[in-house]
Amino acid sequence: MKVVISFALAVLTSGVGWGQSGYSGSTGPVGGVNITFQSKLEPPTPDHGFPGSSGIKSLGKNNPEGMIRYSTNKKTHEYFGYDMKVEPVDARAGTYRVTFGALTLTAEDLQLPDPQSWHMLPPPAFPPPQTVTTADTIALDLFENPATGQKIVDYIRLKRDNCDGESAGPGQVSCLNGLAQEERRSLEDKLTQLENNRDATTTASIRESQQAWEKYRDATCGSRGSEASRLQCEMKLIRSRMRDLSAIY
Repeated sequence: MKVVISFALAVLTSGVGWGQSGYSGSTGPVGGVNITFQSKLEPPTPDHGFPGSSGIKSLGKNNPEGMIRYSTNKKTHEYFGYDMKVEPVDARAGTYRVTFGALTLTAEDLQLPDPQSWHMLPPPAFPPPQTVTTADTIALDLFENPATGQKIVDYIRLKRDNCDGESAGPGQVSCLNGLAQEERRSLEDKLTQLENNRDATTTASIRESQQAWEKYRDATCGSRGSEASRLQCEMKLIRSRMRDLSAIY
């Protein structure tokens, strides 16, 4: 499920500037929650490049769970970003409240050269807090270039690190279900990426091997005595499959 949250940090007035694509990263685990992040240019062409850098950081031990996302533009000496706080609503069910706010880092915090010459883009009117689950993807529209119609979109997901704190029963199964959904989605993304960047023969080979793997997964994990055991088996095989795909392709 995709949760779309839109706010414009700035409107691009030229082709040179914030046209970055492909940046990704993660924070955590903080309090058992990982935050994964990917920034994309949509549509991806034309890509004018990005004369700067991006990064994400955890809010820190003395703050609520969450992340700080920032980007800098070395040509214009501008930087922008936002803080995202994450508060559990029902951690067992994988439900969290996310709140977006103004970037708390300064040019000095970012260790930018000659920090006095840099300025932060004015913060936007941020949306109200949103309740999401670990099955959701937050699609956050940041910039739009009126000349090309392109947007920079941040894709954010929350992921529980593990279910070790859950006792056997419905709570553990619910937690494992959330983790398993993340693992399946990661595998689907990996397969899509591989197929989009390979020739027809290699793509057919990937699909054939995936079908064989799925039969093996079903035979290996389907006979497990409990749902929790089945899910743990599936996640173990997915992680192994991801490693094999990276090694082969």
